[in-house]
Amino acid sequence: MNGPGLLPPGARLPGGALGERYVVKAPLGHGGMAAVYLVDDTVLGVERAAKVLAPDLVQDPSIRARFLDEARAMARLDHRNVVRVYDVLDAAAVGPVLVMEYCAGGTVRRWLGPGPLPLEHVVLVGRHVLAGLHAAHAAGIVHRDVKPGNFLVHRDGVVKVSDFGIARLAGISSSSLTRTGEFLGTVVYAAPEQRMDARSVGPAADVYGVGAALYQLASGREPPDLSVASLKLSVLDVVPAPLRPFLLTACAYRPEERFPSAAAAAAALRQIAG
Repeated sequence: MNGPGLLPPGARLPGGALGERYVVKAPLGHGGMAAVYLVDDTVLGVERAAKVLAPDLVQDPSIRARFLDEARAMARLDHRNVVRVYDVLDAAAVGPVLVMEYCAGGTVRRWLGPGPLPLEHVVLVGRHVLAGLHAAHAAGIVHRDVKPGNFLVHRDGVVKVSDFGIARLAGISSSSLTRTGEFLGTVVYAAPEQRMDARSVGPAADVYGVGAALYQLASGREPPDLSVASLKLSVLDVVPAPLRPFLLTACAYRPEERFPSAAAAAAALRQIAG
């Protein structure tokens, strides 16, 4: 995997008082804002994942602030279905670095081949993700970018929610980062209210995102606007019948018509699984 600004294998990242603690082994993925690397923690002798801002963004104070917000969001959470944060560094050469739990299975998106996932796998992913989101919501955190690319698979098969980079945190001001009317997230997974104004969305927006993500996993297709599915039921023909009532509720147009919590949505999925 190549890309501009990627650190080479063997590069070392500082570990504060512990010196150059983390050694890059390989890139795991990169996008427009950041790259993620597999690194060795030379103190504890374990593998971690390290998220590093793209070089052209390191000097942008709003981007750096958002990056630190992600660290704060993830550090608040201690749940088996949320990727854990172990360290936050500020390396002179590369800027802020977020050191996280390494999930060897990669993203759930990688599971998608030419066809959909079996229903039992879709339900399992949904239950794990909703459990992690319920913990986030209880801590006052709304993820706002729920999608298969942000569901990571641990080597024990547990699915974990990652990438809280645009999360809304209770008690932490993000007014300079999110303006009224600004869209944040990935549009095909975004609830109607999030498409209009991402600043004030609540947990119901994450529930919608889970529904849209499960639609994709169950159908192998990019989700349409599922908020109108109740008016055009044929859009659900491509997913297994047992999942359709769940999607109708999870992706209802009005937030108050969705499941009242991520935990309630997970309970509904348990009914599908029998």
